[in-house]
Amino acid sequence: MNEHEPLSPGRVLRVWREYTGLSAAELARGMHMQRTAISNWERNLRGRKAASLDNVKRMAAVLQERQLLRTEHAAALEGMWRTVSTTEVLPGRPAWFHNFPEPPGPVWVWLRSKTEEKQCAVLQIGPFDREFAVPPGHGGLVICSPTSVPNPPLKVMFQSHGWADFGAGEIPLEVTAKLGITVVDAVSVIGQHAPRTPPLEAADADELKPGMTAMRRLAREFKLRWSLLEPHFGDLRPSHRSPQALDGESVVTLSRATPAGTDDRGALTSQLLMTGEQIRAVRDARGLSRSAAAREATHYDPAHPIPEKALEKLETTGRVPPTPHFLARLDTVYQTDGRLGIERTFDSVAHPRSADKPYILSFPNYWQGHIWLQPRGGAPNETCDLELRWGPWQRRVRLSSQSVVTTRKATTDAPPLVAYLPPGWHLTAGIGAVPTALDINVGWRPVSFAAARQLIRDNINSILRRPSAHTHKP
Repeated sequence: MNEHEPLSPGRVLRVWREYTGLSAAELARGMHMQRTAISNWERNLRGRKAASLDNVKRMAAVLQERQLLRTEHAAALEGMWRTVSTTEVLPGRPAWFHNFPEPPGPVWVWLRSKTEEKQCAVLQIGPFDREFAVPPGHGGLVICSPTSVPNPPLKVMFQSHGWADFGAGEIPLEVTAKLGITVVDAVSVIGQHAPRTPPLEAADADELKPGMTAMRRLAREFKLRWSLLEPHFGDLRPSHRSPQALDGESVVTLSRATPAGTDDRGALTSQLLMTGEQIRAVRDARGLSRSAAAREATHYDPAHPIPEKALEKLETTGRVPPTPHFLARLDTVYQTDGRLGIERTFDSVAHPRSADKPYILSFPNYWQGHIWLQPRGGAPNETCDLELRWGPWQRRVRLSSQSVVTTRKATTDAPPLVAYLPPGWHLTAGIGAVPTALDINVGWRPVSFAAARQLIRDNINSILRRPSAHTHKP
């Protein structure tokens, strides 16, 4: 096999099959199909001769039944196949986000560069960050971790533009080597960077002592030096500071924060962020027919089915049907992290409140990713203090009227978001990645020490529930 052969879905399938030691003919017999079908998939033929997502799932199931792949390998096979074509169908960008879903387990991040030369990328999770060199070429860099937590979100920031894909499971070193992919261990993410908040004081540490003791044990298990971890736990101290302006400015300016696609009140409206042709290309790259995509999207809200004809109209005319959360459900199926389009899910004009009451914002229960908020005062240059509470977390920020800020819904079962605004202010909110929104994912603090203790317990329990990770071939 040519090591310099471009990465493709077919090459990924061939390398994984060869890793198991199974011939194409043996795999075909196990899947009850002709050997020519396997050959066509691996030659990366297009159209009806290409592998579909259902084909790849069947292939992984057969390899598991023969005990040639473990569950975490099968998940990685499917994930790599689904994401290998991301560089062809999605534009490179400088920042990517992800919240790993439950249950916890081995995960990976696949970084690829848009430049022909090596570029730097920073991987950030909570208070920890580390810089990596992403090699040029098709293979890029895979960062593997033995486990994951849904919150805080993982953020990748490229020096220039690049692509970041996120997946579950374990990728064997034999597979990455044949695909020309560099591999590093996520433990190296815990680096020497200075913490963004002051470390815990003695009294604070006493408040969190039981949880910190458990964290020490977990650090030993993962072979992490406590001296690298301890300075960053200042983020667990509840915040009682005054609201801070974003980006060091006195206010967030209207010109920087308001995108196109607003109504006559200046409020963001639901809108596509891709053309119909781009959406079709993403669907094809994910290995989905229109009928399969419609079926998966309908699964998230069976009461409002999405017919195949609606997808055809979207791809050919760019028209979005009035079906509830049409874009959000497709975005979830296509794994585009809010880039498919944005949807307005709340407008305070339709939900009046008492002057002393907050706005209570709920988002679709299946949604995990970008959400956006747009406060509106009486005048464009008017400013306010926006206070947000989301379960055990809180965030305060000062911003100008009609500015748009974004954060993320970390888990599918997250409680409603509570937003406090001054009397006379309105709020519009929704889901999706608003291109010009200002990021407020950083800066959230526990509402109390009791909340901080519970956060530590939840994350430790999540990590301890992970499946056992292995690095050897079955």
